[in-house]
Amino acid sequence: MNLKQQLTKLATLTAVAAITTSVLAPISALAIDKVRWRMPIAFPSNLPGLGTPAQFAAEQLGLASGGAMQVRVYEPGKLVPAFDILAAVSDGKTEAGYTWIGYDQGKVAAVPLFAAVPFGLKPWAFMAWYYEGGGHDMLQEVYANKGFKVHAELCGIIGPELV
Repeated sequence: MNLKQQLTKLATLTAVAAITTSVLAPISALAIDKVRWRMPIAFPSNLPGLGTPAQFAAEQLGLASGGAMQVRVYEPGKLVPAFDILAAVSDGKTEAGYTWIGYDQGKVAAVPLFAAVPFGLKPWAFMAWYYEGGGHDMLQEVYANKGFKVHAELCGIIGPELV
């Protein structure tokens, strides 16, 4: 077989693979189970800066999954009390929760170091430390060491407040 024939054969195989993938991709997407999560939140969803990121995160998960994942946001106290979100998620009573981790300080003494340290890092410096300096992994370890079955994710950040 000469080079022209080999290239023609390769092009044909590539085209068949592309067509097969494009035909089968929607079928495999249909086979994926839809995910439905309930997410209690600690702040009203109409509260700018604190409450609005929860709804945004839920919407983005739906968009990123092509609608396969839907997260229903529950206003504070409608599903579980705001201060019980950690326990509800850890115990499997709800699939997700959106809260300020500083509320967990009575259960996990180290979390305020990840939440609001007086005169602490500016938001951009905190995020650099959190994502590139090991902060995310440390937070997971802090919760795991106390026996909580949660995976914490940073979904929003606001700047330090003056007292």
